[in-house]
Amino acid sequence: GVQQRTHDHRNAADLVDVLPGQESSMHRHNLAETVLYFLDGAGEVLLGEEYEAVAVKAGDRLRIGKGVFHAVRTGESSLRFLSVQAPPILDVEAGTRDLEPIDAS
Repeated sequence: GVQQRTHDHRNAADLVDVLPGQESSMHRHNLAETVLYFLDGAGEVLLGEEYEAVAVKAGDRLRIGKGVFHAVRTGESSLRFLSVQAPPILDVEAGTRDLEPIDAS
């Protein structure tokens, strides 16, 4: 699940938990730069339309640029990470959500 922890109109931080054996949908954020900081567990971040797998574990960080497709996949371990975005991916007050699935491109 995703919990928005901090937010203003310039940046946001979300706490994300991915259960073992899960994979998020491949997507991109066209306006937001994102940094993922991994707090617990291990898994992979899939990058680009080629689905390049990058192994991640607690203590790692990964920058994802604007417009880069990405997804998160776990194996036997769960994965917890902090997603810091600028500007925010979701801004309820402004009514915006910067999320494009790969199949929409």
